[in-house]
Amino acid sequence: DTETSDGKSATAGFPIRDRRFLRSSKPPRWWLNGDPIATAWFNALSGTFPRGEAFFVEAVKAHREGASPQLAELIRCFIVQEVNHSREHVALNRIATEAGYDMAKIDRHVEEMLGQLKGRPAILDLAATMALEHYTAMMAHEFLANPAHFAGAEQEAANMWRWHAMEEIEHKGV
Repeated sequence: DTETSDGKSATAGFPIRDRRFLRSSKPPRWWLNGDPIATAWFNALSGTFPRGEAFFVEAVKAHREGASPQLAELIRCFIVQEVNHSREHVALNRIATEAGYDMAKIDRHVEEMLGQLKGRPAILDLAATMALEHYTAMMAHEFLANPAHFAGAEQEAANMWRWHAMEEIEHKGV
């Protein structure tokens, strides 16, 4: 908890950065240093995020009833961050599709994998979310700690990935 200017206790979450990327111009087809393999790897990862993050949001929502005010605020912040990430990856995925990448195939594969989880106890979805969020945060740390990952990248695309990485690290503990 933090203290407000009038001395009362306020529940603190983490920042919501409602950023939008890649709207004013499209990056080149191989936006990561002109490298088709590196670009394809990041595009494929991006292809997993919209459905994956929607799954994470639903898994967390299923367990928010009865949460303390502090945890409820962290959950709210987590959800908003994840929705924003999904929106930005939808935009990047649209650009990748226009550049000739088969993003629909990746999306269908994620949809099929998530479809196999239907009917499981909600706690298993939460456990999977926790594991995948921590894995994503480890990748995010690597992306931020090692500038070589985005050396030569189109600036807006690199900024989007860094923004996403920073927020993954922030909310991994939710």
